[in-house]
Amino acid sequence: MRYLFLLCLSLLIFGCDGEEPTGGEVLVLTGISWINIPAGSFMMGSNSGGYYEVPIHRVMVQSFQMSETEVTVGQYRQCVEAGRCSEPSTESPPSLECTWSASPSDKEDHPINCLDWGQARTFAVWEGGDLPTEAQWEYAARGGEDFEYAGSDNADEVAWYDENSQHYTQPVKTKRANGYGLYDMSGNVWEWTLDEPHHNYQGAPSEAETPWGNVPPCSQVCDDISSGRVVRGGSWYDDAVYLGVALRIDYSPDDRRYNLGFRVRRTLP
Repeated sequence: MRYLFLLCLSLLIFGCDGEEPTGGEVLVLTGISWINIPAGSFMMGSNSGGYYEVPIHRVMVQSFQMSETEVTVGQYRQCVEAGRCSEPSTESPPSLECTWSASPSDKEDHPINCLDWGQARTFAVWEGGDLPTEAQWEYAARGGEDFEYAGSDNADEVAWYDENSQHYTQPVKTKRANGYGLYDMSGNVWEWTLDEPHHNYQGAPSEAETPWGNVPPCSQVCDDISSGRVVRGGSWYDDAVYLGVALRIDYSPDDRRYNLGFRVRRTLP
């Protein structure tokens, strides 16, 4: 009985994942499943995607954890209810859709979208991590495999995109995972990263943990900044050409798009 009491007390203080909260806070459990990404190295980039993805270069990667899925509406709602995160936009063009609603809906297991870089990063920091760097994202998306998309050369097996999505986001974890057990790294929503965009990989960091460009520190609420940020993975709205693990584009950090969300990463506990 004493062991059971201590175990329950430990879970209340430290959380189910065993990671000690930062800043003296008890982190709210959001139901995020963390996947261990092993240390290693990989050749980042592609010769088939144009100047934006070259030169191919080797990047060293320390082990880390990535959320199994994109952050969902239900998970983000807990941060809003805790008073840390602000509500995403609910304004969307006709026939398009922001997944957020003022009260729980049938979209709780869909990826959250229509939120800017600062909002995404605020959640990630609140959850005890941060947004992934561009290199961490690509390494995780490749999953230790050599496929065009995250887990397959067949987009329909692993991704929700314009040919199969019915023109809306879809529940996470409903396509096949990649080699590391991550879902929707291709498709469903584009995903914010920490990095500033550059026209090619000349001068890119050789260590995956180092973001490219200026990333201001953030301990509570993270603000948007003036420079753009790289997004990865493609979305339900896009053609399969945008789903590749090496493809990179960028958005303004204050963009709140119906096809743009995020996932989080953290160092190993």
